[in-house]
Formats: sequence, structure tokens, C-alpha cells
Amino acid sequence: MPMPPGRAEPASAQVPPAPEPTTTGDTLPLPRGGLLDRDWRKALVVLLTLLAALALVWVAVQIIRPILRTLLLFGLSGVLAFVLAAPLEALAGRRCSCCRRPSLTSRASG
Repeated sequence: MPMPPGRAEPASAQVPPAPEPTTTGDTLPLPRGGLLDRDWRKALVVLLTLLAALALVWVAVQIIRPILRTLLLFGLSGVLAFVLAAPLEALAGRRCSCCRRPSLTSRASG
């Protein structure tokens, strides 16, 4: 809205002129660093990448959810086999008390 002649604009409406870009020797002028001059495409790519990763994680959870109990059972059975391996090897190294035959592990090594 134009001001009537003879009246000054309020101080908040006056915008100071932009300073000229400074130069450093023989190089090109330095750009101004305003809000709109920032690289918004880079930020957009980062955000879209995060959204795509989140979508892939969601799809993976939806695929794994129906078979999760079976996968958990296989995983726990592997842990149990690992824990019981050493005690069973120790028991298998002994001789059988009923027939005094050497165990299978000692036959294979000798």
C-alpha cells in the first residue's frame, strides 16, 4: 500500500540495501549467505534417503513378523548347542563304564 506524499515510512518497513559481495584479491566475489541461498537440494536428498530407509525397515519388519517365532526358535537352539558342546565333548572323552570300550572320539583320533 503506497504511503501518502509527505509521510515517511515506518522504520520496520524500510529494508536496508544488500551489501555488495566482497572480493579477496584477484578471486571471484564471495556469495552472500542468505537463508534461500543454502543448498536445499542436499537437505532434501538427505531427508528422502532417511524416509526411504525407514520404509525399507518397515517392509522388512512386515515380512519377518509372521516367521519371527520360528527364527527365534532356530536361534535359541543354536545358542543351546553352542553352550552344551563343551560339556558333551568332556563326557564323550570318557570310557564307557559298562563295556570299557573307548569312546567314538578317541577311536577317530587314534
